[in-house]
Amino acid sequence: MMKVAIIRADGDLQYEDVARIELAYLRNQVAGHIEALRIPGTGITFYLNEDGKLLGLPVNARATAIARRNRALSFTDAVVGNVVVVGPADKHGDDTGLSREQIVWLEKELSVDEIMELLSPDPWGQAAARPAGPPESRGDDEEADG
Repeated sequence: MMKVAIIRADGDLQYEDVARIELAYLRNQVAGHIEALRIPGTGITFYLNEDGKLLGLPVNARATAIARRNRALSFTDAVVGNVVVVGPADKHGDDTGLSREQIVWLEKELSVDEIMELLSPDPWGQAAARPAGPPESRGDDEEADG
């Protein structure tokens, strides 16, 4: 048996044991045609509904936060609907289940504090790294004198 995770759009996380990760199983879980979203550097793939945005599926905040944090998704994009999380493909190209290490990684990524931080208006902490406003509001006389 292989272990997969399902991140539901309502925020619920479930693990399931499956004998094989088949297309019919994936389509059933995401309620439609599938789209793969690979999470760089992890060996993890998210499967989501390819037409989810067109169908008006709800935003999956937990999956969106993970994808954004790991640069699999731009900050202006979002994952919608349920997501099936699987491990890397084997030598035949078939998806595998999640390893223990990947499950630990996923649990860490799903911590509430990290999600709240990632969904903030400044997800990469850039506000602290740049001046608060134009030169004149900071009192930079050099720039004002030209």
